This record gives sequence, structure tokens and C-alpha cells, in this order.
Amino acid sequence: MNKRGISVISLVITIIVIVLISSITVFNGQKMVQSSRERATNDKLMTIYYAILSHEKELGFADTVMATDDPNASEDEKYIVLSKEHFIIMGLEDYANTENYAPTYVYKTAQGNTRTYRLKTPMQAKSNGTYKPEDFMFKEFTYQESKLDTNLKVEFDTNKNVNRPLLVNGMQAVNTYFDGKGDIKTSIVNDLYAEDWYNYSKESTIWANAMTKNNTLYVWIPRFAYKIQTFYIGTDYNNIPSSAIDIIFLKGTTDYMSNDEVIPEGYQVHPAFKYEEGGHEVNIPGFWVAKYNISNMVDCLFNSSGPNSGTTCADLCTLDSLHGELDASLVKSRLLKNTEWAAVAYLSMYTVGRCDEGMSLNPNNSSGVMELDVKCFVAGGLRTAFGDTEARLNYADKYKSGSGDKLTYISYEDSNKKYGDAMIATSSLNSSESSWFGGTSIMPTSDAPYIMRGLDGNLFSYTSTERNPDRGAACRNVLIINPD
Repeated sequence: MNKRGISVISLVITIIVIVLISSITVFNGQKMVQSSRERATNDKLMTIYYAILSHEKELGFADTVMATDDPNASEDEKYIVLSKEHFIIMGLEDYANTENYAPTYVYKTAQGNTRTYRLKTPMQAKSNGTYKPEDFMFKEFTYQESKLDTNLKVEFDTNKNVNRPLLVNGMQAVNTYFDGKGDIKTSIVNDLYAEDWYNYSKESTIWANAMTKNNTLYVWIPRFAYKIQTFYIGTDYNNIPSSAIDIIFLKGTTDYMSNDEVIPEGYQVHPAFKYEEGGHEVNIPGFWVAKYNISNMVDCLFNSSGPNSGTTCADLCTLDSLHGELDASLVKSRLLKNTEWAAVAYLSMYTVGRCDEGMSLNPNNSSGVMELDVKCFVAGGLRTAFGDTEARLNYADKYKSGSGDKLTYISYEDSNKKYGDAMIATSSLNSSESSWFGGTSIMPTSDAPYIMRGLDGNLFSYTSTERNPDRGAACRNVLIINPD
């Protein structure tokens, strides 16, 4: 009897546990599906909005775009449906209202020099032949129609001891601030000489921010020379002081300091600002790095199938892809180089020390580069035999030796100890948890020739990856302004 009773009780408990586990699994599965739909829908609306901005004139979208100008009309009555012709003009034929894609609705308002687009589209298929209100995702985008000022003059700000940010028509200087909920908001800078727009001193660190017409935020990284004070090999890499890196800001596109003196012995002009391109040396006063990653690059680095077949991170970072409204004769956009990532990391370490929480500045300062805790592909690594598409991700030959499959990542001694991409200077070993603050440190090989940065929120973390890498990584672009 007792044995029998125990068996029945055990059976009942087992059934209850199975039911609970099944319920949890189904619940979590539903949440994952919903999250995936939301991300896909969000990316769709962002893509459509950027395309609208690049083709406003061809689309005939003036100050306002509404189905009715009745002031008493409801929100829903104002939307128009983007037609197949609209999508053809924007080069987004695949997004047209077909059986495969749900319709996209839009209307536009104007107030002063502010323009606002409101877009919506359902996240899933019709229920019982119709869409329910809860099926829709809404997105609102606002931009300033007229930009206040530009700056195409390379100039050293003697008051702040740093190069002034370059701006072209289509970019607006902004201040950033947290809204109390963790989101970043912007306010327009009316004076490019304003005290509170930027300050790169350790005592009051504010990195200059600018916004393009499609609401993309960029952060200015001014030209500098640097010195790694100590390599700290054999010490605890979790206790690296901010004094490990020292930075001297340079004047214009020169290698001189503010007083026109040469930089001290042991300092190097960072290669992000001085490099070979097209057979000649290029010197720049600084560059703009995207404040956020472009998007999740799922299945689109070197894939041969899927929705982004043949697309690379380099393709997604071009000026045509991101900012058709900017003057291509003055601005170029490309995938962030590994050296440029390191320049952001060095400047972060110098100004605020150890950086956590996925941003280049502390959580109380919104002016830094965000989302650095997301895996991010950068231009750098070994030149391989995979073809021209992959070769576009490479950025210099000075750190490589050998040929074909025998290419190796050399130890920098033959390159005047220019540790510009942080791989040697902040790493003790070629292994995991051997970079500063316990970051991953895996250098490229012929089998894994590409570099992924920013794992686990660590600015000094990097690893190599193969031709078909893990999905879910992101990419980031830079803007280089040519004042000539």
C-alpha cells in the first residue's frame, strides 16, 4: 500500500513538473518569436524612413503628407499607404505591398523647420482576414529641415586644446542628455563655439555630437598622438590605471602640438588619423564615428543566401546606403577600421579610465559612443583568397607578412612599434581573458582572418572569426570629411 501510494504521488508530481516546464517553454518561445517580429518590423520601418529621406523630392513628399487635411480627422485617417510605385522610386521593390509584405502607412507633418514622419506597419499576418490594432508597430522620426551651421575649416581650438569638429550641410551640432529613462535625447547647438558642445579634458569630458537628417548620431574623435606608458605584462589586467595611456591632441592635420612643438619622444600619431590610401599618405584632423551600431547584421556579412544575399558590412556602411543627402564630394562613409575602434578605446581610457556598461563614457555622460557591448565587425585582419568582396574589409598591409595562406599577423617590431589597433599593447597573450580588464584577445589567422570587437562590453576585447561567422553581430560606420 505504502509503495503504491508513493508511486502514485510521484507520478502526479512528475506530471505537474512536466506541465510546468512545457508551459514555461511555450511562454519563452512565444516571447522569442514576438521579440524577433518586433526587431524585424523595427528594421523595416527604419529602412523605409531612410529611403524616404533620400527620395523626398522624387516621391513628392513636401512639408506635409496626409490623406486628409481635416483638423478633426483621427490619427488613423491621416495615414496614406505607400504604393508599389513609391517603393520602386525608393529602390525597395521587395517592400511593396504584396502577399509577402504587409502594407506600410505614413503621414508627415511640419512645424517651423521641424519635420516629423509617422510610420506604421503590422508585425504579423492578418487574424481572421484583418489586422488588429495590437498587431501594428508605430515609429516616429523627427528632423530639422534647415541646418544652422557648417564648418569646413580645419581649425585648432586654442581654448579647448583640440581640433574643432568638421561639419557639412546636412549635419547638425547637438548636445545629448539622458531623459531619466535611460534613453538619449538631443538638443540643437546654436553656436559652434559654445562652451558646452565639446570638451576633451579629463576634468570635464564632453565629446562633440552631431546628427544627420535621418537622426543618426555621430561622435567626433579628434586627431591625437598617444603613448602606452606601461605594458603591464604579468600584472593583474583588471587593475590597469587610466595613466596607462597618455594622449596629446594635435594641431590640424600636422604632427605638432598646440604650441607648434614636436610631440615628445615615445609618442606616436595614431594611425587612425595618418595612413596610406591610394598610394599616398592621408592626414585627417579627426573623424566622426557612429554613436550606435547600424543594426544587427544577422546573416549578411559574407552570406550566399538569405534576405541580404551577397551583402557585406562594407556595403551597409557606404554613403549611398546611409546618407544620400550628404555631399559625396565632401564626405565619405565606410566600415569602421580596427585602428579607429582602438582610437575610440584609447581616448575613452585617457579621459575617463575603465569603461563598462557598453559605452565609451560613464553612464552619467551621454556624449560617448554607445552599444560597445555588442559584437561588432571591423575592417581589419588578413588578406585572404576569398575574393574582392572580403578584401574590402582589410585596411593596411604594414602589419602583415607572407603571402597566400601563409599570411601571419606580425609582432609590430617592424612597424616602429605603432600599436595603433590595441592588439599587442593591451594584451599579454593570444588567448581569452588576456586583454586589459579580462577581454578576449584572439588574433587573426588564415583560418579565421576577420576581426570582431567589443565582446562583453570591453573596449579592449577582440577575437578572430572565420569567413561565415556567428550571426547576430553588428557593424558601425565612420564619416570622413574632406575640407578641400
